[in-house]
Amino acid sequence: MERRVKMALIVPALWAGLAACASADLFEPHPGCDSFLTVQMRGCEVSIYWRCAGMEGKVWQGAYGADGAYAVNIYDREFQWLEGFYIFDRTVERLSDPGKDPISMSTLLESGEDTFGFTLEAVTDGESEMLHVEGRDRLTGDAVEIDGVSLLEADTALTIRSQDGAVEYQSTGRQYVSPDMRLFFLGKEWVTESGEVFEHDNTPVDFIFPGEPGFNGTTPLYECESVLSLAPSHSGGRG
Repeated sequence: MERRVKMALIVPALWAGLAACASADLFEPHPGCDSFLTVQMRGCEVSIYWRCAGMEGKVWQGAYGADGAYAVNIYDREFQWLEGFYIFDRTVERLSDPGKDPISMSTLLESGEDTFGFTLEAVTDGESEMLHVEGRDRLTGDAVEIDGVSLLEADTALTIRSQDGAVEYQSTGRQYVSPDMRLFFLGKEWVTESGEVFEHDNTPVDFIFPGEPGFNGTTPLYECESVLSLAPSHSGGRG
């Protein structure tokens, strides 16, 4: 319970800092936090990752698009999604019940496949809804190197259902796993929403570390001219 309260308090605080610099060129971490990675991706997106003192094992991801910051997500060491805030509708989503099969990067790396199922609570304008998330990640057996970073390819499938069982979001695609950093990175995916299928490609292009040009940069660099006609991805940074 104490951890839940701390998470609920720290996300709005960090979001305030992220939103404040949404129109700036550089992200400035909230006091007590240190950013460690910036990823420029296809599809006019950039993500910044940071950690905070006293919250060991957790990673924050701030996502920026053509119009600035649009989401903050928090993951644990297994890359289980814990909490997120989405600026487009001011929705806060929190892990309500990890269930018997939470996301486990360790299982994926050890066995080549990980299934998962858990429940989120989504709160928008004071209205709460329970969402059930289920899916699987499966290593393809192929490894790639992008901008000097070694990654494993994984096929992914994700379905989000409302509390009455209706499918609200569904996707399949290819993502990339860094065993060293214990992070997932988006790739190409096909998203079904309201009966329509949208293709997104947010494959990483540049991995930028502290001290390198472009670190903490919030302006997306790639394919920004072509993304305005695409529907936004509801999943944000979720792996």
